[in-house]
Amino acid sequence: MIRKLAGKIKNSSFSKKYLEPILADLLEDGFHFDKTVIGNFKDSYGNNYDLSAGLRNKIKPGWQAMFDESKQNYIPKASEAKINLIAAKRHIKNLKSSLNSYGISLNKKSILEIGCYNGMKTMLLGLEDCSSVTGSDVTFYYEKQSDNQNLNVDSHLTRLRNSMKTLFDEKQKSNIDSKVVFVEDDITNSALQEESFDILCSWETLEHITDIENAFSNMRRILKPGGIAFHEYNPFYSLNGGHSLCTLDFPWGHCRLDEKDFLRYITEIRPDELGLASSFYLNSLNRMTINNLRTYSSNAGLKIVALIPFVKKAHLNVYTWQALKDTSRHYPTTEVVDLVSPVVWVIHQKI
Repeated sequence: MIRKLAGKIKNSSFSKKYLEPILADLLEDGFHFDKTVIGNFKDSYGNNYDLSAGLRNKIKPGWQAMFDESKQNYIPKASEAKINLIAAKRHIKNLKSSLNSYGISLNKKSILEIGCYNGMKTMLLGLEDCSSVTGSDVTFYYEKQSDNQNLNVDSHLTRLRNSMKTLFDEKQKSNIDSKVVFVEDDITNSALQEESFDILCSWETLEHITDIENAFSNMRRILKPGGIAFHEYNPFYSLNGGHSLCTLDFPWGHCRLDEKDFLRYITEIRPDELGLASSFYLNSLNRMTINNLRTYSSNAGLKIVALIPFVKKAHLNVYTWQALKDTSRHYPTTEVVDLVSPVVWVIHQKI
């Protein structure tokens, strides 16, 4: 109803100044889902949790695709790829504006994107005035998310990147070919040359690096003196931090339960998902709080230039003190900001 009303607002100075901000606030406040109780789970500490029918779909719409083998070799259609391109351009714009605020440009810089996946942002960076762009990723991460024994991740990533490249015109493709390379590299044990990059960047990657301390150490090693790293990530402790495979049916369930209870939950409530969900939970999600991030950065010799948690108002309205109490029992450095910030930006500088 609010969205329909928003669509009817006329393009007037009054509506822009007074009505649109109010409607935006109302839309942001809302977190509506089917609250029909479909079951109950009791953890090892005696806490009972009602399971809601629509919560998982609200938090991670389309999660079913993670269990569909036909989607694991999927190459997006042109229309889907164009949507991906729009999002990727927004990420690059954010990167440039963030760095520009510190007087840093991409001009003549050597850049590494960590966790590049389909290569779209790596290729867009290749259209900038940088000197070179490297996109790195690891096949084993994607293998752990698949039950498909016939999935050749390396071949799939190549086909996926080639498909994304078709969105560019011939001149752009030429620029990309002259500047961009893709490599297999694990940032926790990187083989990339010491002091070889001016800028490192990643999107939705930091949360999946389980050995984050070694990752930060390697980032420092491969950065040139004074080099900058920009990361945007989706923290484990946020409402959607369990991602498609590990989001449970009560708010913040993936971090309110300890490992033993989480695995028991999956075994009892979602036995068909046990293999993929348990592997993802154990091997593909780190447990780094914002407090941990500060410590790990300092230990690695990386100065935090900026640390920006993007608090989501709708998540704050779902938050309860009990959610923090349950989570901090297992992860003592957790704070409210960890639970209500689905996106965090951190800018590091090598010192």
